[in-house]
Amino acid sequence: MNQQELRSCPVCDGNLTQEVKLVGVEYKGVKFKYSQPGQWCTECGRFLKS
Repeated sequence: MNQQELRSCPVCDGNLTQEVKLVGVEYKGVKFKYSQPGQWCTECGRFLKS
């Protein structure tokens, strides 16, 4: 089964939605944000990279 066929989260069995979210990261004291596409879980907030 590939990621396109997944309908529920493999961690919590929540619903997955295909979307792009803004993610924040800090590295060596520098903060930046980037757009992360993927299948995001509506329950636990985890994602599967597309």
